[in-house]
Amino acid sequence: MTEFARGHMPVRYLGIPLAAQQLSVTDYSPLVDQIATCIRKWTAKSLSFAGRLELIRSVIQGVEYFWLQVFPLPMAVIEKIHRLYKDFL
Repeated sequence: MTEFARGHMPVRYLGIPLAAQQLSVTDYSPLVDQIATCIRKWTAKSLSFAGRLELIRSVIQGVEYFWLQVFPLPMAVIEKIHRLYKDFL
C-alpha cells in the first residue's frame, strides 16, 4: 500500500548493525572485515614498527571503539581483532 520495501534485521545505521535481540558473532563480521581490509592495504607499504603501531592505535582501534560505544563486543570478536593486530605487527 505504501510501496516501502520490507526490510530485515539487523538494520545497519552508521555502519553498525542494530537488531532487536543480542547480535551473534557472525553479525560482527563487517567489523572484522573492515579491519582486515585496512591491514591488507597497509602490508604492501614498508612501515617501521612504530608506524605500524601508530596505525593500529589511531585507525583500527578507533573503529573498534566506535563499535564499543554502541554495545559490548563478544570475546571471540575481540580475539579475532587482536590476532589481526599481532599478525600485522
